[in-house]
Amino acid sequence: MHIVNLDPANEHVPYPCDITLSELISVSDVMAELDLGPNGAMLYCMEYLEQNLDWLEKRLAALEHDYVLFDLPGQVELSTNHPSLQRILEHLQRKHEWRVREHRVAVCPAQHEACKG
Repeated sequence: MHIVNLDPANEHVPYPCDITLSELISVSDVMAELDLGPNGAMLYCMEYLEQNLDWLEKRLAALEHDYVLFDLPGQVELSTNHPSLQRILEHLQRKHEWRVREHRVAVCPAQHEACKG
């Protein structure tokens, strides 16, 4: 199995990734260079990836396993209010004829739980 980190805000992943978006673009660089806040920078990064899918496709083509796990940004707005991430995933599915099983899991540290049972 291969892991692909498509979260441009997560530059220091605590597990090995075969592909990481921060090699192409990162939220911190966009914030510094374009004077955007974290949310605007995240949207910019997703739009930039969408316009540069050849970068991702070249790296995906080099992977040899049948299973690829995509670690995506946790901002719900990227899935509900902004089309870039969905278009990226749809493009990859069409281009590679992948049988995609999409599972979204939100992981929250226990200290952030509002109610504990």
